[in-house]
Amino acid sequence: MIVAALKSFGKNLKYYFTPLGALFLFLAIALAVAVPAAVSAAGDLAASVRRLIEEAQLDADAFRRLFEAEIAKLPADFAGAVEYILTTSWLEDTLNGLFSSLTGDAQSYVDVISAAVALFAERLFACVAVILFFAAAGVAVGFWVTRLLVRREIARRSWKKFVLSALLNALLAAAVVFAAGVLFLFWRPGAVVLAVLAVLLYGFVNLVEAYFVHGRKKVAFRRVVCLKNILALYAGYLAVLALAAGVSALAVWLCGPVIGGIAAAPLVELALIVNSLSDEAYVQSLAGKEESGAGRGLPAERGERPGTPSGGGTAGAEAPTRAEEAKTASSGGPEGGSSGGA
Repeated sequence: MIVAALKSFGKNLKYYFTPLGALFLFLAIALAVAVPAAVSAAGDLAASVRRLIEEAQLDADAFRRLFEAEIAKLPADFAGAVEYILTTSWLEDTLNGLFSSLTGDAQSYVDVISAAVALFAERLFACVAVILFFAAAGVAVGFWVTRLLVRREIARRSWKKFVLSALLNALLAAAVVFAAGVLFLFWRPGAVVLAVLAVLLYGFVNLVEAYFVHGRKKVAFRRVVCLKNILALYAGYLAVLALAAGVSALAVWLCGPVIGGIAAAPLVELALIVNSLSDEAYVQSLAGKEESGAGRGLPAERGERPGTPSGGGTAGAEAPTRAEEAKTASSGGPEGGSSGGA
């Protein structure tokens, strides 16, 4: 099962760009909406500041130079500077300080500046929320599309089996919750014991579901659902996750946290998808082997050779030979036939 899980992971690496493409598509849509909105918000804030400069009759060039000097004091890292601006009141404090230093009294401008900065911050956070929402949607869509493609590759099932799987999931989950509730009511430590055994129960539930969906009446229940297979299932999980984590760590080390993280995300998704389907793939392959083995073993179990009629055995193979011998004897053979004619 461990080797099968690793082979399945390597085989489905061909779908690496599916979740990555979905993420980039949704991010492109989000940026197409958010960037113009953020630029518009910044433009409205700049227009409000210009109006205040004109009302206060200040030197616009001097104000700009002082503002640029304050920007130069921000962290050199762009991401760190943006984080500092968004998580503190830097912008509002800076504008109030500039008006105070140039006019000597910023009290008459504080309310206007605070309102303009608050409106800008609201619109900017709305743009960030749009980007995060579309990014999450891209990850979700990429995950489920990739899962559908991987399922078609290693654990195909019909819509009837899909409904059966959903019902079994609900029933088994309800049974586990009910058992935990009963144990907690009558024996408090029992809930703790059940929580400790949750890992084994997860593997047990997955194998039971996979058996009823793919292996019922095809393979023995005890051959699928046993402690050995549960442990092997988890070993396969760990092997695939360790491989994906190792490659992801290497990508982050070589390319940095941003590019490396984006490159590693599809690997982690593929590892999770393969792990979630490995139990079904195992039972499906096991049932297929049982069916093909049984189909090949039927004639041997009856003591027959393939291609001979039932009850024939060796005699069936010898019958044509005896008929030919009788025919030859009755006609006197090739030589007897020629002498009789003479």
